[in-house]
Amino acid sequence: PTTEPDTFGPTRNPWDTDRITGGSSGGSAAAVASRMVAIAHAGDGGGSIRNPAGACGIAGLKPSRGRVTLGPAIGWSWSGCTTELVVARSVRDIASVLDAVAGYFAGDPSPAPPPTRPFIAELGAPVERLRVGWFTGNADTPGSPDAQAAVDTCLRALEALGHEVIDAHPVDLDRNELGSLLATSVAASVAHELEQFAQWTGSPVPPDGVEPATWQFAEVGRALTATQYLANVDALHAFARRMCAWWDHFDILVTPTMAEAAPPIGELKGASVERIVRLVPYTAPYNVTGQPAFALPLYWNADKLPLGIQLVARYGAEDVLVRLAAQLEQAVPWIDRRPPVCA
Repeated sequence: PTTEPDTFGPTRNPWDTDRITGGSSGGSAAAVASRMVAIAHAGDGGGSIRNPAGACGIAGLKPSRGRVTLGPAIGWSWSGCTTELVVARSVRDIASVLDAVAGYFAGDPSPAPPPTRPFIAELGAPVERLRVGWFTGNADTPGSPDAQAAVDTCLRALEALGHEVIDAHPVDLDRNELGSLLATSVAASVAHELEQFAQWTGSPVPPDGVEPATWQFAEVGRALTATQYLANVDALHAFARRMCAWWDHFDILVTPTMAEAAPPIGELKGASVERIVRLVPYTAPYNVTGQPAFALPLYWNADKLPLGIQLVARYGAEDVLVRLAAQLEQAVPWIDRRPPVCA
């Protein structure tokens, strides 16, 4: 969840250049937040659209699984967890790009249900009264006071807009089984990706050809058997079904994007898995479930650093998210906030 590659050095946060930008799409988020560009591509396998958006004070939507095709070269990646879209400063821009790139590609393994109308038409459309739950952490992954304040800011705005806010969240968020399941999936995928690089270049990737953590993931992935991998996929699917059942009774879940505002550069590079999980426990569950999730910048702390919130809807309900995000953008406007480093 940081963008500090050995090859090129750290990407710096335009709100404080000694801070990280999140990751892995941290360069995109920094470029958009500093007004270098209006929109920038981002991919998301565990939070890499939403975490950088939250750290840099911009918006980012992780679409539903299958909403944006990975074809023609890829069907599923990371056991179906990865998807692609953009980060941007406005809900309008994200909805416009989604309209441009959404759609089925022949042979896609998980096509999302088609929208009833263009997503851009959801801006300004009436928003039905929604049932909203929230989550800021548990005993093992507690959110900081800033994370709670970010969620509280969102909940107050939602209540003022007429939505029903209830102290409730999926019970599986209180368990800590997902991390090992997702790590197994990522390890297998990284091992496969390094084999692909070797095929493209005609020579094996050496241990010093990637960063140490990447190589460690690949080593774990190479040691997995096919039956172990498939058992892990089954466990991910079981987790997803349990989680998605919560949205049979609720419309939206609100969480922070990260457990704290962007940490200093150098604090996460080479950090323990436990430290990383404590920072970003909120986003990966919805890569596993395939649900859409929108990161919005509604809160800045006393140090003038942003900490985003995440809105999660049921599978295929990007229309609800765009309507609600546009409503919040009017209620708690952020578009005129400019970081110290800004074009």
